[in-house]
Amino acid sequence: MASKHSEAAGIDILAFGNLKRLLMKNIILLLVAAVVLCGFSACNTISGVGQDVSGVGRDVSAGARSVERSIQNN
Repeated sequence: MASKHSEAAGIDILAFGNLKRLLMKNIILLLVAAVVLCGFSACNTISGVGQDVSGVGRDVSAGARSVERSIQNN
């Protein structure tokens, strides 16, 4: 029940509480969506880093084989 003061001012306390609850739900929903989107972005970035590291490993291995062949030929 609203108090006499809130009734006199024309403010419905219960409606304000519902509005506040709805606003908090929307904020939480937006935060969850942002975290999920950042998570998807991070997965893609980590995958790219893994491919880069793998490429460097292949290049180092190819260089090592080349040096090994040149040592064997001398």
